[in-house]
Amino acid sequence: MRISHSKKFIFLANPRTASTSLRSVLDPHSDIKSRLVSDLTNDFPFYHHITARELEGEFRKRGWEWENYQKFCVVRNPFERIVSLYNHQQKIYKETSSLSQYFGAIGKYGFVHATKMCLLYLVRPKSFSEFVRRIDPKKSLTISIQNFTFDENEKSLVDYYLRFESLEHDLPEVLAKFGIEITKDAIPKLNSASREKPLEEFYGEAEIALMKKYYGYEIEKFGYEPK
Repeated sequence: MRISHSKKFIFLANPRTASTSLRSVLDPHSDIKSRLVSDLTNDFPFYHHITARELEGEFRKRGWEWENYQKFCVVRNPFERIVSLYNHQQKIYKETSSLSQYFGAIGKYGFVHATKMCLLYLVRPKSFSEFVRRIDPKKSLTISIQNFTFDENEKSLVDYYLRFESLEHDLPEVLAKFGIEITKDAIPKLNSASREKPLEEFYGEAEIALMKKYYGYEIEKFGYEPK
């Protein structure tokens, strides 16, 4: 999440949609830069993947004019996004998959964070199918675009939805509205996760049915498919 009071924009960081890359692009133009949940305080509640509804509430508390800001976020094929999240988490799990790696993680991240990583490894889903069955579209990294950007009346709080699949075109076009000039070559690719097989090989009929249940709105609205 990034906020510019001078340029009047709000970027909402939908998980696994190039949000790390966009935050880096917007840093020079932002007055408020989000933090990890572990780094929040009572005076600074702005975490990386804060929802539009939560952020609007924080604006109201501070007397900031929410309506005077233009809001944007990135939407991505949920079939792709969930595979990306799964692969990213598998990479994290490997950092604590043995005792020696756990001690290495302590040196890298500190005892508390490394221990949390270890606990997540122990209760991790053992397959992609199990991962899909555990999805909660109302929470955290697996949140649906409705839960991420809609208010309690199911009205979108976001002005612009940029497509992940055409970000090199969409991002410069939207940023130009705020007087920020950027070329597609200036958009970095940070925190990306590769996959070892074609997208359609991750999904059987049962997984596709669950994904349509969780993410039916964005699948239909943006025409996404599991391929």
